[in-house]
Amino acid sequence: MDSSIDILCQINFDKLHLLAGVRHSNFNVGNVYGANLNDSHSNTSKVSYKLGGAYDLTQSIAPFVGYTESARVPTNAYGLVNPKVEEAKQTEVGVKFKNQNGITATVAYFDLKRSNVVVTDPNTYLPYQVGGQESKGLDLDLNWRVNASWQWLTAYTNQTAKVTENSYNRTSVGKQLFNVPEQSLRLATRYDIKSGDYTGLGFGLGATHSSKLPGDAANSYFTQAVTVWDAQLSYKKNNARYGVYVNNLFDKQYFRPSAYFGGGQVMPGLPRTIMATAQFSI
Repeated sequence: MDSSIDILCQINFDKLHLLAGVRHSNFNVGNVYGANLNDSHSNTSKVSYKLGGAYDLTQSIAPFVGYTESARVPTNAYGLVNPKVEEAKQTEVGVKFKNQNGITATVAYFDLKRSNVVVTDPNTYLPYQVGGQESKGLDLDLNWRVNASWQWLTAYTNQTAKVTENSYNRTSVGKQLFNVPEQSLRLATRYDIKSGDYTGLGFGLGATHSSKLPGDAANSYFTQAVTVWDAQLSYKKNNARYGVYVNNLFDKQYFRPSAYFGGGQVMPGLPRTIMATAQFSI
């Protein structure tokens, strides 16, 4: 059972906006497995902090900075005796743009450090907690509304994600994190007809790209980079909305790393998938 107490304070000084918070968490976790596996128990507490600030340079541009801590106790990690609290600390600095010629965007540099992360030993298939992992890089989220009917969406991440400390397996230090891409990109566009005989009809097209992925913690092999397309068609009339969504539009054949037994295997990506929906509101 987990319990926490949160205190959050936000103060605005004209163009300057400040945020501060503190959380006190109690963790009382017990996993009983039986057979030949070890039970795990944890009864501890942790104080985490949150700090942030933003400044309105103009009505449309605001640089910001933030620092966040979080904590949790691993659960369902069979064989992990008396697990430690898994901690994360993230620093972020960036700029937000609002309605700049129809563009709303956030550009930010982030640095996330994690400790006591649970991973699986590839030899015994039992979990253990590594010393540390770090992910840092650049994030971009952009929404461009060309006009009332047409918009574009873009999300891009370029990051370095690696093991920084591992007292159990020092050879893993510096390795890219399992199943984490160095680059990922999402690009999509949508057009909704607002007037005329076809009012309510909308359609969209998008693509998701991922760079190559480590297939195991040792980085002994990588799956290929892949780009998968998707499409959507919808129609809204009165209180009803109907839609057809197609994932993997061109039925791209590719493989992704599998986390089964800690990695080391691959599984095929989903083939072309078509889904139809109907929504009604009163």
